[in-house]
Amino acid sequence: MRILALSDTHHPENDLLSLDRGVLEHRPDWIVIAGDMLDAFDEVHLAEYLSMLARYDQPKLCVLGNHDLWHEQLDTPPLFSRLRQHDWGKHGIHLLNNGPVMQGSTAFVGTTGWYDYSLYSAARDFPDLHVYTHDDFRNWEDLTRDDCHRLFVPRNRKRWSDLSESDFARKVIVIESGSELQSIHCNDRLYIRWGVSDSEVSQRFAADLEVQLKQAQDVADHVIAVLHYLPFRAGVMVTQDPVQAGFTPYLGAAGFGDLVCRFSKVKTLIHGHSHTDMVYRVGGITCYSCTATARLIEIET
Repeated sequence: MRILALSDTHHPENDLLSLDRGVLEHRPDWIVIAGDMLDAFDEVHLAEYLSMLARYDQPKLCVLGNHDLWHEQLDTPPLFSRLRQHDWGKHGIHLLNNGPVMQGSTAFVGTTGWYDYSLYSAARDFPDLHVYTHDDFRNWEDLTRDDCHRLFVPRNRKRWSDLSESDFARKVIVIESGSELQSIHCNDRLYIRWGVSDSEVSQRFAADLEVQLKQAQDVADHVIAVLHYLPFRAGVMVTQDPVQAGFTPYLGAAGFGDLVCRFSKVKTLIHGHSHTDMVYRVGGITCYSCTATARLIEIET
């Protein structure tokens, strides 16, 4: 089986030229998109993207990423439901968020995934680096110079290793690097509104995936799991950049990795989100971290 996989195309920021080239060169059996098809939800951009995908004769599978759910005004749960109910089949696409797909003895399962801060690596890599956190950082765009003088004081200063779940949940952390301050922003803070904690969102997506895995385990010899977010710490690149390390709480959740490892038929996992082209193994699972440049995955079935 030949799979052409990509993710994080962020239309209209990127085109599908690498997919065009990959289809012509490799003649894949399947096209898999591991989320973030759009840079933010927009009806026109979604229609454009799906029309581009419809040009390919191959069956196409995808999961939704966080950017596909970004919107300045709409709450996320109704937008997520709306996208699940979209007529994907009209364009020859199956949205794995809606359920698994069988091809002979192979099953594709998938969901968005989410993050619960468990892949956080900065405390390990930069244990002595200091950061600032405060509830007022939730309104970062409205902060004045006087606010900054008030907030960047010793009582709001912590080590990386002392940060808590509530600190990560604000999605703004300021790093003290020598005499400079650098801010880290997870922009889901501005465009995602689930109404529950990130841990609860992760648990809901994990429950959806577990249902699919149980279905596939009974009927398939080879299960291919597709997620947008990272499920394993092994997929987090080691970096010497504290700002890059500061984004790791938002890369994924280790619970998804624990979940797929419970199912022996899962032998291949495809994900995106980190914008890193990488292949790694965890136990008996070969993992492919994809980017906007389509890559060929060949699987013996």
